[in-house]
Amino acid sequence: KVNNRYLPFLQILLADDVDHRQLYAGSLNFIDGLEQVDGKATAYLCMDYSCQMPTNEAEELAQMLDRMTSVDNL
Repeated sequence: KVNNRYLPFLQILLADDVDHRQLYAGSLNFIDGLEQVDGKATAYLCMDYSCQMPTNEAEELAQMLDRMTSVDNL
């Protein structure tokens, strides 16, 4: 559902293993605090240095993206 949208400002970071985490660790200090929820792939949606609660539900992520991309937030 994320890939069905035109989101030029969106950056997706894959941090699912030690190698990816180490790659980002030098410049993205916050990544150490991001954890999987219930052992599933988990999305953290952040904007202006503030992150929403994590989710691992595709429909919930879609709703979060819709709210983020509303005219009021751009």
